[in-house]
Amino acid sequence: MPLNGLSIADDYTITHDYYDHRDADRDLNIVFPITRLKEMQRAGYIGSVSDMHFSFMGHIDGHHVGTLVNRTAPQVVRILKDLKVDVVLLTPA
Repeated sequence: MPLNGLSIADDYTITHDYYDHRDADRDLNIVFPITRLKEMQRAGYIGSVSDMHFSFMGHIDGHHVGTLVNRTAPQVVRILKDLKVDVVLLTPA
């Protein structure tokens, strides 16, 4: 949703060094399609878009995998259920 001529996506920056994200730098909607979702909401194609979004850093290894699987992911699932989210969109980056 444009805000003073800028999209919500203009507030975010990709800092990951492990892949070429030049295209996503030009249009963050490639990896975080928030502007497209807001457009679909305004057009009536979808109901509402949550105000809360989650992102997980790539290149998770070692003991961090266990933390992600056993603690972080279940916490996010609980939050999404509490928010009564019907659909989750996963985008790789």
